[in-house]
Amino acid sequence: MRKFPSIIIALFALAGCDQPNEDLMQQGLAKSGMAAAQASCYASSLAGAIDGDVYNQIAEALDGGASEKDAVNQARRKFGADFLTPLRDAKGGCTQ
Repeated sequence: MRKFPSIIIALFALAGCDQPNEDLMQQGLAKSGMAAAQASCYASSLAGAIDGDVYNQIAEALDGGASEKDAVNQARRKFGADFLTPLRDAKGGCTQ
């Protein structure tokens, strides 16, 4: 019976792993040179458009100093190209 609560806790912890980290994305986009208002718009619209793992991969690369193009290419190599159309659509809705 003692293992049961541990398993439940582990499942809840894993369930939250693929949640998009919008703060990290905004920070990374700002580092890449995007204006704050556009970065905020893009981060929030992108969070609902692509998978959280892909989103967080891009956010981590941007925050690490990669350009937007390089961050997207890293994610494409790791996860495939299925997210590219929703990514472009999300960005298109946030251009100034």
